[in-house]
Parts: sequence; structure tokens; C-alpha cells
Amino acid sequence: ASLVGVVAQRLVRNLCQDCREVYYPSSKLLEEFQYAGNVRHPFSRSRGCSQCYESGYRGRTGLYELFESTPQLRDMINSEASLDELRAQHRGPTLFSEGMRLAEAGMTSLEEVGRVAMSD
Repeated sequence: ASLVGVVAQRLVRNLCQDCREVYYPSSKLLEEFQYAGNVRHPFSRSRGCSQCYESGYRGRTGLYELFESTPQLRDMINSEASLDELRAQHRGPTLFSEGMRLAEAGMTSLEEVGRVAMSD
């Protein structure tokens, strides 16, 4: 009765702006990410340079997901619903969708989103 919501957060590494390059990922990679956008959309990745100590990344950005409690959700919790049933009630952006938004904007890489936000 006292649960208002749950916030999940993860940090993704930002691509180094000095060595970032645009590329078109393979269709196989886009399928792995279940990407529903334009398959000819350019994404970014980094080569590594002296500015980022050859890592390809500089800084981090937070991904956030808010799962708000509703009366229906509380009833499901009380009746010991499965995790899959509870996840089906989520309506807002997920960690993964927020990560994909950042990847589409060129702020992080697809691989970084997969590492941090792919669900099991």
C-alpha cells in the first residue's frame, strides 16, 4: 500500500566527440536490438584517441526508468503475480528505449546500450 513507484538507473558512457565516427550498423545487429526505426539511420562509434585515452568514451549520461504504482499493480503484487505479468503493466520509457534514443542521437554506441540496458 505504501509503494509509490520504482526508479531504475544506469550510466552509459558517452562517445568521445574527438574520435566519434558515423557508421551504418549491419542488419543483423539491428535485429539483435529489435530496432524498429529507419534501418538506414546512421549511428556513431568511436575509434579511440589521445583525448579519451584510446577508450572511445568520455563522460557518462544517466538512463532512467520510472515504474509508477497503480491500484491494479498493487493488486497484482498482493496476488503474487509473476515478474513477466508485472513488466507487462509498464507503460513509460524503459532503460533500453532511453539508451536507444541516445544511440540514435549519436551520444553513445549501440554496443554500450546493449552492455548496460539489454533486458534478460
